[in-house]
Amino acid sequence: MRSESVEGGRSLFSHRFLTLAVLTVFVLCTATHASAQNVESYASKRARAFDLFNQGKRAEALPLFDALTAQEPEDSGVLLRFSVCLLGDKSTKGNVPASREVRLRARALVLRAESLGGSKSWARKLLVSLPEDGHEATWSNLVAADEAMKKGEAYFEKKKWAEALGTFRAAHLIDPQSYYAAQFAGDVYFHWGEWEEAVYWFSLATQIDPDVEIAYRYGGDALIKLDRVNQAKEKYIDGVIADPYTSHSWEGIENWAKLTHAMLGHPRIAPPNMLPGSGTSASPSAIPDPSNMRNGASSWSAYEATRAKWKMERFAKEFPGEKVYRRTLVEETDALNQVATAAAHQVSEGLVDSLSPPLSYLIKLNEEGLVESYVLLRRADDEISEDYEKYRDADREKLRRYLNEWYIHQEKSP
Repeated sequence: MRSESVEGGRSLFSHRFLTLAVLTVFVLCTATHASAQNVESYASKRARAFDLFNQGKRAEALPLFDALTAQEPEDSGVLLRFSVCLLGDKSTKGNVPASREVRLRARALVLRAESLGGSKSWARKLLVSLPEDGHEATWSNLVAADEAMKKGEAYFEKKKWAEALGTFRAAHLIDPQSYYAAQFAGDVYFHWGEWEEAVYWFSLATQIDPDVEIAYRYGGDALIKLDRVNQAKEKYIDGVIADPYTSHSWEGIENWAKLTHAMLGHPRIAPPNMLPGSGTSASPSAIPDPSNMRNGASSWSAYEATRAKWKMERFAKEFPGEKVYRRTLVEETDALNQVATAAAHQVSEGLVDSLSPPLSYLIKLNEEGLVESYVLLRRADDEISEDYEKYRDADREKLRRYLNEWYIHQEKSP
């Protein structure tokens, strides 16, 4: 209801489609490898379909994904993209039976992709917008609550704040587990300038679902209005932790930093000759000969060596349920930890005159047990990010420590 624009406004009603939009970006980035016959022709067609998808040309990509699915029905990357293209096919608009049929087909594709080892967490999120009966997603599974939410929408659009608030609160009473009933009630109070009430309702929403970022951010905004800046920072941090892979998740903490003049930045950790903060791996040839260097640079040879072992043998042993290799959190963490261990050994043996800053940061992160948090929040690609939810659920406090102690600082960015 507040416009979600560059200027910082927000649109309340856009949130019911936010999951699909976020998933579109995720699926755009995700890739799995097909094991089809006629590899060359299939690979060429697959690459063309992915390229069109990446350009947002879903209608053009749709028939290609349809043909690819018929040729290789066990390519989870194709299945996920196909489902998104189906949902975005404009030819189904205005045709209720066809739209329901399309949603049922899209749901079946997502379930199939999940069973084949596709991203289970993201598949589950996509399934939220695809009910089993094929009907459009609702605000609530309880009819009375859903009807109240829809009335609230209409009132809010007309700026009838009291009526909107009454219906949102009624929806919450009917369905106490409705995240959006609580969040939207908070939004009304925010528009009214009743910041304490807004904080209460946004906090209630985060209790209902702690893994949705938006109510944390809105709650932080209300706390800023109350001049409770430190509390706002914690809300913004929790929003990042809820879902760090959307641009909106970082807006709160970035605005807080501008207000408080704090510095933000991840430690720059990369092998020599890599752009600072690129987060990509370097080939051994990209690392200069460190024979006449006494800054620990030779420690980076452990990075590629460790990753090579994961690709050749360890991945299959550690992830027997996944048919196709992918870069994982445990692999990247292991590779970086091996570098840190090697560098620390060189220091203890007196082989280093002056340790390079990236290695100093890495050793400290390793000692503090925060390498995983750094990887997930700074170096995660589409494959590593598949491991985020499991780690977040087990080690939320480490993610919070990393953001508080490493990402946020008052001096020059590390």
